[in-house]
Parts: sequence; C-alpha cells; structure tokens
Amino acid sequence: MVTVKKLYDFLNSIAPFDLIEEYDNVGLIVGDNKQIVEKAMVTLDVTTEVIAEAIKNDVNCIISHHPVLFSPVSKINEKEKIFHLIRNDISVISAHTNLDYAIGGVNDVLAAKLSIKDIHFLSNDNTHTIGRQGEISQPMILPDFARLIKIVLGLKSIKFTDTGRMVKKVAIIGGSGGDDIDKVLECDADTFVTSDLKYKHFLYAKEKNLNLIDAGHYNTEILIVPVMQKWIQDYFNEIEVIISAKNIDIINYI
Repeated sequence: MVTVKKLYDFLNSIAPFDLIEEYDNVGLIVGDNKQIVEKAMVTLDVTTEVIAEAIKNDVNCIISHHPVLFSPVSKINEKEKIFHLIRNDISVISAHTNLDYAIGGVNDVLAAKLSIKDIHFLSNDNTHTIGRQGEISQPMILPDFARLIKIVLGLKSIKFTDTGRMVKKVAIIGGSGGDDIDKVLECDADTFVTSDLKYKHFLYAKEKNLNLIDAGHYNTEILIVPVMQKWIQDYFNEIEVIISAKNIDIINYI
C-alpha cells in the first residue's frame, strides 16, 4: 500500500526537504503520514478550485509546488482552505524551494525547455544554487530571444529590457528572481530570465548592462507539474496520479 509517508520519502529522495530557503514551508503540511493513498493530484498551487477538484475526484493526497500555508493560521473554519482539506481527508505535500534547488527540478526543466545547453549552477564555483546558467546554440538579439521564450512558454505577453548585448550566456531562475541580479552579474551572464520583476529591477539591470526578461511566475514553473506527475506515477504504478485541470494562470491580459 502507498502511504503519504512513502510519497514524502520518494519526493525527499529527489528534492530533499532540508534544502530550502529560510522563509519556506515544505513537506507534509496537511495530513497524516499513515494515510493510505489511492489517488494523488499534482498541482502548482493549492487553490479553492483545486481542492474542490480533488474532492470531486476522490483524491487522497495533493502534491504541490507552492505551499498551501506560508504563515501561521489563527482560525480554521469553513472559510479556510485547510478546513476543507482536513474535513475531506486530503493530505498536502509541498515541494517548493527544495524543488527549485533539485537536480532535474524546476530550473533544469525550464533551462531545457528554453534550449539552454551546458546547464550548470548559477555560481562561479559550482556551488549548489537555485538558479541555473548555460548557453544557447546560436547568439541572437534580445527581442528575438524574447519572442522565442514567448512562443515556447505560451505567453500572451513578455516584458524585457534590452541593453543591446547579444544573447549567448543565459541565467535563469523560475519564479521570483529579481533579488538575485547581483548573483547573475557575478557569473557574467549577458541575459537573465526570471519573473515577478519590478521597475527597479529593470532599471538596475539596464545600468549594469544585463539583458532582463520577465517570463511570468506561472509559466516559468508550471513546466515542473507534468514532470512530477511522471516521476510519481512511474514509481508508484499501483496508484493513479493526475494533474489538476483547475490550476490555471490567474493573471489576465488585455
């Protein structure tokens, strides 16, 4: 029988839960290690819609990238997501920054999707970091690279600042990476792809002669969901592992 603990241990072997950023909340966030799992769901976010979908589909355990809880909870009632998870015996395991760090995790999948070659850690001494860096096969101007990313990731729009440098050596951090620009500069990348960027990030990058691209939080991380589903389904072939159909990008564009 597959238990929540077995799912936890498997994920821990791929993306160790002790390899996280200080602010993070990962691991078994809701539920019972001894609970038997017959059906699991993989998702980026644990939203109200995703929980309703899990209840409807008799899911016993949700595996998410973004934690269902970041801050302490003072109340648990019918208005809270946790209430409905507990009431319906649905456990939640979240693998967040540990999955960003992991070999084959969020950033390796994103780098491969963007056809970046010679992928290695975003550090000069090969220290294990969240980000990745590598090179594209043929140098190109930034607008062309931005258009390529827009197509590959299925973006409706894309933001970037162009320093005029050709794109060759690319750094990436899936999700929010604006505060890591200095780390990118230390690695001498000409282009940085991440998301959730503020005006100050674009201004700073421009001053430092770094091409900067905001490819969206959802779009740079949703790529890991089918990968996680395959990992779990291949290892635990006695259970059904589905991907949430309700976890969609909530940002709209006009």
